[in-house]
Amino acid sequence: MAIATISGLVFKKQNMCISQGQKYAHPFMQSMTMYIGEALSLLFYFIYIKVFRQKYEKGKEEAIRKGLKTKINFFLLLIPTACDFITSTLAFFALEFMPLSIYSMVRGGGIIITALFQVQFLKKKLYRHHLLGLSFIIIGLVIVGLTVLIFQNNSSQDNNKLILGLILLICSFFTFSTQITLEEKLFGDYHLNAFQTVGIEGLWGIFICGLTVIGVSFIKCPSSIASDCPNGYLEDVPFFIKQVFIMEGKDQPWLLVTVILGVFTILFFNVASLAVTKYVNSLSRNVGIVTYPFIIWITSIAIGWEKFLAGQLVGYIVVSFGTLIYNEIIILKFWGLNIFTKSEIAKKEGNEKLVGDIPSAFSENILLE
Repeated sequence: MAIATISGLVFKKQNMCISQGQKYAHPFMQSMTMYIGEALSLLFYFIYIKVFRQKYEKGKEEAIRKGLKTKINFFLLLIPTACDFITSTLAFFALEFMPLSIYSMVRGGGIIITALFQVQFLKKKLYRHHLLGLSFIIIGLVIVGLTVLIFQNNSSQDNNKLILGLILLICSFFTFSTQITLEEKLFGDYHLNAFQTVGIEGLWGIFICGLTVIGVSFIKCPSSIASDCPNGYLEDVPFFIKQVFIMEGKDQPWLLVTVILGVFTILFFNVASLAVTKYVNSLSRNVGIVTYPFIIWITSIAIGWEKFLAGQLVGYIVVSFGTLIYNEIIILKFWGLNIFTKSEIAKKEGNEKLVGDIPSAFSENILLE
């Protein structure tokens, strides 16, 4: 959670820096630095298989016994990486146009589209408590968005950019959900080392981002956001190099430092995420998910980037409540909201095994994580 907070602050700080007479605005190159950080995960993969060779081989043997494939064509990771590239670039554009706290709160709304995708493509089922949780999340996000639009005293141009940022962020939910669904399918069929997977996706990301940057360097930004584009174009790599590596202006060397930090926070964020997934229980993970936007918000206020708005606090509480209901940390025992929780289904399946009954429809439904 601390690394995720630092990562958000680092990338937002980049957008606040001025170098070579212009604001640093390079969403495509921010994606590139992110993929460089992911590619460095391969170092951890090689260290892991060298130091823990026996454990690595044992894991493969267990996977084979479970019927999982242990060899994968890495071209299969190209599609989820392409989705990730679109998601990340849209998100970096959105971050440029909105406060960091709003960005972190709204980005949590990706769970809504992910849930719908998993129902449609992975044939998972949403139960009453899932639907109630998602409803609270939607209401909370609406409260947050309206609060900023109404009470932050922005100019009409700033509000238009905020709305554009929200639209871009919501669009990124669809590619993010596609990526998550595809990766879940792959992890269901293959035994994949997480460090290796992240590293390979990082290499694919560098390749995809490199090709894209060549094309967008010739595309001019719309006039409404031209001032937020490097020299009026969607990307300008030579100007990116000048801004980052020429030590001129009051925001240097801080810009260079934040770009380097961006690479390593992504690297350590991936390592920490894998450690959390492996060693920390679900309650701690979900508390982290809920707490992260709040820490971002409080930190942004403390360092003077944002002002306190009571509506944001209300929206955050509503979103958090919905997230905790969705993930079954809070279980409501009325309106049948607790009938289909994982604990109740486990009890049902356990009773059926004891009496030797044929498994019912309960055991055929897979709950969303």
